[in-house]
Amino acid sequence: MDPNYELAYLNRGVVFSKMKNYENALNDFKQVISLNTNNILSYKNCGIIEEKLGNYERAVEYYEKYLKQNPTDMNVKKWLLDLKNKGY
Repeated sequence: MDPNYELAYLNRGVVFSKMKNYENALNDFKQVISLNTNNILSYKNCGIIEEKLGNYERAVEYYEKYLKQNPTDMNVKKWLLDLKNKGY
């Protein structure tokens, strides 16, 4: 009901992602970012979805933004390194 309730978009994005409805998931995660640029989980989720959609350069951008705020996440560091090793 509240168009500024970021948690609702985040949760719906997760549900869409689990249903493999990646376009809607990505839209919801981007909406969270537009409401709160400090919601780092949305950057990580956008990176994951962009990678699943084959948009590797965008995935790299989102992973880098995520890692600026959470540099200790070894999983995302590995994902980013793998993409960069592939030339993205």
